[in-house]
Amino acid sequence: MRSGVASSQVITQFLKLGSSRELLEQQRLEYENKLTQSRIEAMEGQKRVEAMYKEALDAMRSYSGVAPPEPPEFDVGD
Repeated sequence: MRSGVASSQVITQFLKLGSSRELLEQQRLEYENKLTQSRIEAMEGQKRVEAMYKEALDAMRSYSGVAPPEPPEFDVGD
């Protein structure tokens, strides 16, 4: 750029990178990534909670003398 051989597209790109709008856009993208990660972690946590509830219910059934339900068996068809 100092030597005067930079194209107008290169100069425009550098100007955009330094603009407050670009900085806000980068922040927005960063926050969206964090929000997405939080949502993923929340869904994984929910799955763990559901698995713990299932285990607790199965344990209570076994204490009361009722066997936990068996998963259905599928006939593969010989």
